[in-house]
Amino acid sequence: MYVKMGYRALKIKTGGVPVDEDVRRARLVRKTVGKDFRLMMDSNRGWSLRQAIEASRKLADLDFTWLEEPLHWYDDVQGLVRLKKDCPIPLASGENELTRYGARRLLETGAIDFMQFDCQKTCGPTEWLKVASMAAASDVWMAPHHEPQLHGHLMAAIPNAYILESFGHRERDPFWFELYTRKPEIRESKLWLLEEPGIGVEFDKSVIQKYGSKIL
Repeated sequence: MYVKMGYRALKIKTGGVPVDEDVRRARLVRKTVGKDFRLMMDSNRGWSLRQAIEASRKLADLDFTWLEEPLHWYDDVQGLVRLKKDCPIPLASGENELTRYGARRLLETGAIDFMQFDCQKTCGPTEWLKVASMAAASDVWMAPHHEPQLHGHLMAAIPNAYILESFGHRERDPFWFELYTRKPEIRESKLWLLEEPGIGVEFDKSVIQKYGSKIL
């Protein structure tokens, strides 16, 4: 479906089933999308260290761009240091860090290749830019988690921008399709920012009334 929509990169979920089943699924996806299509995998902290090492070795030939948050939450920093020594796939993490201090701790390990710090989930654009600067100094790419209409502007302002994440299916992200009367457009796997001042979005008040509002 995403290939037909024009996307040139795709993230798949792993870690919720036995490793061999994840490997079977990953091979099927690679066969389906072809060798020139970028694939990432996100384990959502689903594996132990041993499982992550086993899976990464079995998946090494599939040319994954990264392995994201592979380890259980209680050992997802120092465990990444150990995993880095035995993992043939680049590592990504950081979407669950709340401030630049947690992001700095993650960067200082030297274990990750992609920082996924999330501006709308945590401290906003100012904190995000500070994390991006630290990542640049560490030779780490920025690949922020979701909300392309916000992160697109930030990525355009830094030298170490790698890729934006979006959910291109209405059932996966109804807000992207319903919440805005005006927004940047995604065409052929690229986000096209508007040239007018501002973020470039306008909200549909009827949709806000439909879903209500919530302060986290």
